[in-house]
Amino acid sequence: METQNTEYMDNLRLKIIQNICTNDKVFFKSQQIDDPDLTADEKKEIVLDLFNKKDSIFLSRFGSYINNEYLIYFELKKYTGDEEYIIRQHLEKLKRWHKNRKVEIKNRRYAAMQKMISDSTYFTETEMMSRQPLLYDQLVGQYLSEEEKKSRDTRDNSTLLNVLLNGMDDEAYNEKLADERKFQDENSSSNSSDASFPVERVLWGEFTDEAQSTSKPRQKCITRTERDLLKQEFVGIMYTNFLEGHDKEFDYTTVDDNADYDNDVIRSHDEEEKYFDGDDDNISESERMQEDGQETPSEDELDIYMEHLQQHPSVQKQV
Repeated sequence: METQNTEYMDNLRLKIIQNICTNDKVFFKSQQIDDPDLTADEKKEIVLDLFNKKDSIFLSRFGSYINNEYLIYFELKKYTGDEEYIIRQHLEKLKRWHKNRKVEIKNRRYAAMQKMISDSTYFTETEMMSRQPLLYDQLVGQYLSEEEKKSRDTRDNSTLLNVLLNGMDDEAYNEKLADERKFQDENSSSNSSDASFPVERVLWGEFTDEAQSTSKPRQKCITRTERDLLKQEFVGIMYTNFLEGHDKEFDYTTVDDNADYDNDVIRSHDEEEKYFDGDDDNISESERMQEDGQETPSEDELDIYMEHLQQHPSVQKQV
């Protein structure tokens, strides 16, 4: 048991050192303008040297660059006297810092997302479609008519360069869509081969209805309301992916470390308060009847939901 604990602590120590040495924001030592950049070995030597001296000094210098989950290393270590008190103080301070940092990042990403939606850049329908072609096709694309697709794909072809770039974009999109379909088919085949009974595949956006004829085009089998809900589902997934940091091609440091978005956070909070202050004034008749315990005439839950969205257009982020 003691050997396992020692190995666990050694592994945590190595992760902490690596965590710090690979962080571009860490200040290791003063250098002149003409001095060459520190090598990986030089950075590691500086970190190890301070780590081997005193944990309290190490936390004071590098604590804010250590991932929150690695701080358990210092919680598990045994300290005596004043050192124990100082370490506890550092850990409490760092945990508060990490908690505030998490909220700060969340708010900045939300502010950045709102700005990009307003500027019609990163969250346009075609931009999101290019990032998640298969998900888009399953939730939105397969239900569009040819005219709707042409309207969606209307672009500026005023120059030869734009024509060439648009052609390259279409080719890359089709290749990515084909790759994602192939990957999904291979995974589905692999999973179903392990089962002792046939597995029915249901994709995003597919409605299972035994009475539905498979010979009809899929976009004619669902209502306009259902199409709108599926599109909102797609957009919601794309928003969530961005906020949770799942967009691999996006450089989140441009947002997470950008204090300029803090003013946008304050402004969005003010707008949010105004929105909810007026919420009671905009409540629909069906919602009032629900509050009074009355039945809503000839309306199902889907109709109520769509009516609520119409009452609050700000929550409908159209692409």
